[in-house]
Amino acid sequence: MSAQDLRAHLRLRVESRALLHLRDGSRIRCIVRDISMGGAYVVRSSEHGPPATVTAGESVRVYVFHPGSGDGFTLDAEVVRAEPGGGGGVALRFQIYEDTSRPLVEHVHRIADHAGVARGALGVPIIRTRESGRYDPRRLILRRAAIAAGVALGIWGLRIALSWLDAVL
Repeated sequence: MSAQDLRAHLRLRVESRALLHLRDGSRIRCIVRDISMGGAYVVRSSEHGPPATVTAGESVRVYVFHPGSGDGFTLDAEVVRAEPGGGGGVALRFQIYEDTSRPLVEHVHRIADHAGVARGALGVPIIRTRESGRYDPRRLILRRAAIAAGVALGIWGLRIALSWLDAVL
């Protein structure tokens, strides 16, 4: 079984530019080698001096340029793997939210159309909520309590309405 068989999203080869924004404020110019609905593989450019170092697990923002264009879009991402050396590659996993999914989908569809790849083979991005991704049992209990209170108030209101109708009719 190949690595591609284990991936949730089909990778597309592309030659475009990207700019990684690190938490410390530094930026790294990159070349995008492949991209999918779930992430990208970029190679750090050293044409403007040695690039800053990146480590696995680090959160970054990535601005991806559309091929042959000066415009693009920004996504949050997590560094999955960073190869050693200044010009090494960086594997990114996109953190996609509802408001950032459309530009990514349009970008990947544009590349797939150009490459002759069926859009159905690309999969769909995994969209996260803006809330923290951690499981919080207190939040679950509060949510269930609010639902139960809403149901109880609805039943109570229905009983009042039925008794009023009985009195009027």
